[in-house]
Amino acid sequence: MATTKIPAEFLADNTIVALSIAENIISTRELAANGITSAQIASNAILTRHIDDNQITGDQIADNSVGTPQLAGIARGKIIVGDASGNPALLSLGSNGYVLKSDGSDITWAEDATVAALTTEQVQDIAGAMFSSNTETGIAATYQDGDGTIDLVIGANVIVSGMIAQNSILTRHIDDNQVTTDQIAANTIATANIADNAIDGTKIASNSILTRHIDDDQVTGAQLADALTVVTSVTTPLVDAAIVDGENFKVNGGQGSDGQVLTSTGSGVAWEAAAGTTINNNANNRLITGSGTANTLEGESGLIFDGTNLLLGATSYNAGAFGSATGMNIKKPRPQLLLEDTDNNKDAYFGLTTAGVFLATQDALDIQFHTSDAERMRITSAGKVHIGNTFSADGSYDNLVVGTGAGNEGMTIYGAANGASSIAFADPNDNDVGNIMYDHSSNYLATIVNATERTRITNGGAFKTKQGTSAYANSTSNYNEICSNADATANLLVRQGSTYYADCINLWYYASTGPNNVHSNFIHAFDQQATRAKLLSNGGFANYQSNDSNLCDEREKKNIVASESTWNDVKSWNIKKFHYNEDENSDAKRYGVIAQDIEKTNPELITDWEKNKASAQELWQEEDKPLPDGVSVGDEKTPAQAQVMRKAVKEQQMYIMTIKALQEALTEIDSLKARITALEE
Repeated sequence: MATTKIPAEFLADNTIVALSIAENIISTRELAANGITSAQIASNAILTRHIDDNQITGDQIADNSVGTPQLAGIARGKIIVGDASGNPALLSLGSNGYVLKSDGSDITWAEDATVAALTTEQVQDIAGAMFSSNTETGIAATYQDGDGTIDLVIGANVIVSGMIAQNSILTRHIDDNQVTTDQIAANTIATANIADNAIDGTKIASNSILTRHIDDDQVTGAQLADALTVVTSVTTPLVDAAIVDGENFKVNGGQGSDGQVLTSTGSGVAWEAAAGTTINNNANNRLITGSGTANTLEGESGLIFDGTNLLLGATSYNAGAFGSATGMNIKKPRPQLLLEDTDNNKDAYFGLTTAGVFLATQDALDIQFHTSDAERMRITSAGKVHIGNTFSADGSYDNLVVGTGAGNEGMTIYGAANGASSIAFADPNDNDVGNIMYDHSSNYLATIVNATERTRITNGGAFKTKQGTSAYANSTSNYNEICSNADATANLLVRQGSTYYADCINLWYYASTGPNNVHSNFIHAFDQQATRAKLLSNGGFANYQSNDSNLCDEREKKNIVASESTWNDVKSWNIKKFHYNEDENSDAKRYGVIAQDIEKTNPELITDWEKNKASAQELWQEEDKPLPDGVSVGDEKTPAQAQVMRKAVKEQQMYIMTIKALQEALTEIDSLKARITALEE
């Protein structure tokens, strides 16, 4: 069969698919008018070379797409080409009929050197040589001298699908304009099927080219319609405006006046004077708010920001106790800051009233204080205060909890140097008030019960307690003291110091009666039946039924031997009569011994008593020297000798020694009595 073309009438609908169409076969003439829509155009496929001159108008350009970089330097009669450095340059128009020619390094205007086209007759002769009289039934060739074409006519229903081999219909078998949309399956024509430069303006539906179809920097001045350069030629003007000579922005042929702005008229745009805005009550640093009226604002006299401080109701920032500090100053009657949590419907307030400064919540919320991203104090919704942590040991008494439990903890009450610091305890009526108080002037700690001091710890560490309202017996002395009644007649003093023996109990008596009043007691021990023992103010000791006893059990002793004779010891003891220093001078003297006398013969019976301050006379006399000039009786000798150790006698030992001497005397008496009896006989 001779090569021929198959008319469209012999092709069934949807017969031609993508595999049947060779690459680069579909040209402009095969595409129906408006047949290519935006769905068939790939993103960024439309390049500058695909867009004819003057085809992009204002309707196709997105708002704010044309800027200075796209318009700079464009003028009528000019085109932009790249120079040798790659920078844009303006190229003037060439002569009539000239075309742009590239020499490999530059683009210039030159004459059209295209080979002259073949004549119609020459084409017919060539075609006639290719075709002869067709003897096959149903096929004939017709020459069209008017347009220089040859038509192949195939009889109706001559060729059916069963006569055509698979993949046998090639491009050359299909006559021009014979493949219509009925023969092309949906979504069959791909990018590879469309020849370069085949899609012109007639094949693109109106409003089909969108922003995504145009690659970056592809719309140049050549593609912009005259609507962007000459207003009078605008078909669809860009808001009645145009870019002219690459420099001036004009509306309806004008550039407007100095200070005018471009405004919309509802049907176009025009140059108009800028509408003014009125600011009522305007003053320096006032914040501007809306007024509810167009072109009118309000300068708020009570809302000022000077660049550093925000003032509400104030005219200047009051730093107060913070000196040069800056911040926000609210100056209003009962000012407050309201915090509302709309998610949880909770409110909190910070404000100032005549009652004081308050931080409050209307809901069951704790108030927390944080530093260094850690909680330091909390006031619970129940009114309890926790400093350092949220631990609760006892819900009945832990209204104030201090400490973190991580180390040493404490609380300081900072008072004046001559004042006092106190923790008070009170009832609702303040009838029974108690407190723990520290006096900073005398440096003592006291407990006060019902407005009366009951105990005290002195600066020296002494503990004192009392009943009644009278002062302590000696409030300045650093010894423990118990005042048992209102007139301070009896005290228990426990002291360890240089003046007294270590670890001892000293019972002092303060009364108007003298120490020899046997009815005054240091210690009075009694039960419900009777008095059992007394330590009298004069040093005497009395006990019920004379029950004095000494621990003499053999099991408590060792190295037991018979005593030697104590006869000579007892004989050497000088029994004296005397007054104690506090006794009145009278004939009634006391019997006793002098420790210094006993020490000469029996030093083992002497013990130290206590150190007492001695007079100069006493000291000098002990050294057996006369008083020097300038020294009087009662003067202290030297600080080192201001006190002397008093001496005491172990009288119970003397008592036992006396019994031993008495035993010796009785033995001697018995011997003498026997001798006398013998002589008498």
